[in-house]
Amino acid sequence: MRDDIIEEELRIAHEQMLEEQRVETALLRRHLRGLPILHPVLTCAPSTTVREALEAMQQAERSCMLAVDHGQLVGVVTEREILSPRWWANRWTSTTRRCKPA
Repeated sequence: MRDDIIEEELRIAHEQMLEEQRVETALLRRHLRGLPILHPVLTCAPSTTVREALEAMQQAERSCMLAVDHGQLVGVVTEREILSPRWWANRWTSTTRRCKPA
C-alpha cells in the first residue's frame, strides 16, 4: 500500500514537472514580434531647462526622463510633475527652471 502511494506521488510530481517544462518552452518559443520592445533610457543633465526636457520627451514620445550628473542618477522628471500646479509654486519660468530635484 505504501509503495502505491509513493508511486502515485512520483507520477504526479513528474506530470507537474512536464507541465512546467511545456510552459517554459512555450514562453521561449514566442515570436520575436510578440516580445516587448525595450527603448533606450531618456536622460538629461541637471542643467537642462524644463522646456528642453519637455521637448525631448515629446520628440521621443516618452512621459519621463532621468536627470543624470556624472553618471549618477540625481532625479526623475515626469510630464505629470511638470504639469502639476503645485510643482510650479515658487518656481521660475519654464525657460529657467532646471531639472534639479527640489
